[in-house]
Amino acid sequence: MKSKIVILPSLLLLAVGLQAQTKWTETTKSTYKLVSNKGGQTLGYSPKSGIKIIKVAGFAFKDLNKNGKLDV
Repeated sequence: MKSKIVILPSLLLLAVGLQAQTKWTETTKSTYKLVSNKGGQTLGYSPKSGIKIIKVAGFAFKDLNKNGKLDV
């Protein structure tokens, strides 16, 4: 039972730590948004298109098939 008590706070700290490591910025233009990944690709999308941004390992990706997951 003690190991379960230790693991839960550790997972919580890990989740908070990963969330805090954002490696991208988003800039709103007139009709679209630009997402710049540090050391990576710049993405452009229109919020009206319904495309959402997925955040994985601190980077931003487009969810083109709208399934909420990063497909490899």
